[in-house]
Order: sequence, then C-alpha cells, then structure tokens
Amino acid sequence: MSQPSILIVGGGAFGTSTAYHLSHRGYADVTVLDRFAAPSKDAAATDLNKIVRYDYPNPLYTKLGLEAMRVWKDPNSLFRDLFRPTGWIMSAHEMTRDFLKAAYESGVKEKRKGVKWMSIAETKSKWPEFTGSFDGWTNLWSPEAGWVPSGEALLRFATAAQANGVKYVSGNAGFAKKILYNDEGACIGVLTANGQAHLADIVILCTGANTATLIDAKDEIVARSHCVGIMQLTPDEVEKYKNLPIVDDFEQGTSSKFISPGSQTKH
Repeated sequence: MSQPSILIVGGGAFGTSTAYHLSHRGYADVTVLDRFAAPSKDAAATDLNKIVRYDYPNPLYTKLGLEAMRVWKDPNSLFRDLFRPTGWIMSAHEMTRDFLKAAYESGVKEKRKGVKWMSIAETKSKWPEFTGSFDGWTNLWSPEAGWVPSGEALLRFATAAQANGVKYVSGNAGFAKKILYNDEGACIGVLTANGQAHLADIVILCTGANTATLIDAKDEIVARSHCVGIMQLTPDEVEKYKNLPIVDDFEQGTSSKFISPGSQTKH
C-alpha cells in the first residue's frame, strides 16, 4: 500500500516538528508551505530566545517540559549545545501567587531538587547585581530552567527535516490563502498567493494565529500577543549582568533573558 502525500501548512515549531518526525517514520512525500524560508519570520519560535522549563501547574505541561529538557541537555541530540542553564526566578504579586504555588507544588511532586521560595534578601544576596527594592514580589527559584536561541533551534530542525527528504516551499508559492475542498467537502489541498494549487492526501494546518484566516475558528481560537523590547547592552553591562538568571514578573510585564557576552538581551 502506497503512503499518502502530506501537506503541512506552516513552518513554525509545530509544522517543522511534524514534518521532521513524519519523515523519520518513513513518510517520503512531505511538503511544508510557509510564506518565509526556514526559520519562518511568522513563527513564534523564530526568536532570539525562549525559556525552557518544566514549572507548570498543568501536569501534562510538566511532563512535556521534563521530556523536552532531557532532549535539550542531551549531548547527542539535534539541539546539543543550545541550552543555557541559567536558572529562572518567577515572580508574582497578588494576582498570580496561586499560579506560583501550583508551579511549586508541581516541582515538589516531580521531586525536582532546588525548586524553592526565595526571599528578596536571599535573592539580592545571591545576585548582588539586583539593586531594586522588589516591593511586593514573591519569588520562586527554578534552578534547572534556562533558555535556548530558539530561532537557531528551529533552523536546525528544518534543515534536518529537509536533509531527510521534506520539501519546503516559501514565498508566494508557500503563502496559503485558501483551503481547497472536493465535491464531497473533503480537504484536498490549499491555494497559495501565486495562484498555485498544492494538493495532497492529508493536509495538516500548523498555522498558529493565522489559522482563522483559513478556517472559521473564531469560537475555538483566540490570537494573543505580547509586546517585546530588545536592548543592546554595552560591554560593561554585559560583564556586570552576565551571571544573572532569567527573571520573569508575571504581573508587571518584566522578563529578562541575559544572553551570552557580546550579544543582545531581551526584556
């Protein structure tokens, strides 16, 4: 029995992962469509950095986070040497203390060592670079968390998928504008911005916030976003702050990921 042709719309983390794993499971006719070449500029994963952690109140997310952490740390994995184990301070005030409590309890249940509440005095003692008063902050310390250069990780993933036979189509030829159906109402492919019809036995949408432009999903999907600013540190600032952990204030919109010396820092 011949294998089906598979069309994946969207070359972000979900689309690229799907393509990579399908190709390694023996599917030989896999195509990824995206408006941009890998790593796609539309993808949320195409970023300077993303936090890698397992501190989730949701047990499923915790399980997935632990599985992912093992891959990031594996010296033989596709993503070797990308994980930066900086640790992570999660901070809350009135509205998000319950979230932190659930994250703490999840860490304790999984017997993760070092996850603990950290007072402001202890925080400033461990990292004297912090000079603010931190009024009203409740801090949870997660020592095993860290960050990865996620855009580079996505590029490695896509490159490996292509090396295993996955076809990537970008530009207007990869910009899906309309889903195509047959007379029975079954999806048979997509129409792209250049007028080309891409047909396949199986069509998989991995389109994130753009999903609602292709199907009526307003009752199932809500697109959300965050404002992000990037600061270039001076060499002196890099030296001063290079040993700081990730700091994430869930209520005041403060998140800092300090990247290696000489590069950028995201806030």
